[in-house]
Amino acid sequence: VTTDVNGNYTATVPAGSTTANIDETTLPAGSVLTAGSDPQTVIVPGGSNAATDPVGYQQQGTISGHIFNDINGNGVQDAGEPDLSGVDVVITDSLGGTQTVTTDVNGNYTATVPAGSTTANIDETTVPAGSVLTAGSDPQTVIVPGGSNAATDPVGYQQQGTISGHIFNDINGNGVQDAGEPDLAGVDVVITDSLGGTQTVTTDVNGNYTATVPAGSTTANVDETTVPAGSVLTAGSDPQTVNVPGGSNAATAPVGYQQQGTISGHIFNDINGNGVQDAGEPDLAGVDVVITDSLGGTQTVTTDVNGNYTATVPAGS
Repeated sequence: VTTDVNGNYTATVPAGSTTANIDETTLPAGSVLTAGSDPQTVIVPGGSNAATDPVGYQQQGTISGHIFNDINGNGVQDAGEPDLSGVDVVITDSLGGTQTVTTDVNGNYTATVPAGSTTANIDETTVPAGSVLTAGSDPQTVIVPGGSNAATDPVGYQQQGTISGHIFNDINGNGVQDAGEPDLAGVDVVITDSLGGTQTVTTDVNGNYTATVPAGSTTANVDETTVPAGSVLTAGSDPQTVNVPGGSNAATAPVGYQQQGTISGHIFNDINGNGVQDAGEPDLAGVDVVITDSLGGTQTVTTDVNGNYTATVPAGS
């Protein structure tokens, strides 16, 4: 017998024990028994009716998705880029019910839900630290068909962190930033990340710089054309390479520069004592000159065969 437009069926049978067994191949696709039982057996009385319990079915389907580590951040899963397992996804079905499923070792998840509009929302507290969405979108809503699957678009995350550093004016050239030694603002630093990408950041008024980069080995290289003229590295090293952790910061060692220049002079034998070096008056070689620089430091230089001397010193008097 077949149910009518009201979902009812009736059959005339001999009195006695009688079984009704629903042919589930004739139900809507994806139907799951949710009310009553099947089959059911009742005792049919002579001249009367025996009713089975009402039986209900819910149409169900599945929602599925895939999550991966987009190492290079290009929005697709390239060869060698791993799947992300252990990521929780909150599924909200067409009836407002929620369940949480977790990606397997292949980065895949699946949930059985009532047919209809269904939303998958990734719990980003369960992705690796510092992860940034680079592929797909989150959350995603799809229409789940009865008896079939609706797949969300693949979702990729790239782990990122920051690299930071500090640059200062090492006036006395002792390799540390002493009280009163100023920070160096406006210095460009070229950042080369773990994927080979480059960006240029500039120190702020406090001599600090920061750059957001993919996790991994990262190099900071000071553009010395942007430090004050005559600057010489006296603290730290340049370039510097650090390992940037996902979701955290890696700091380079402070870098100091001292401004330097040269002092030079000439000494000659003024034979005629007229105050100028006339033709034939020789240069004086081998004469020592004591240089006292702007920091009070001293050094002795000696005139060469041309009577000239030169010394490199900190800028100043």
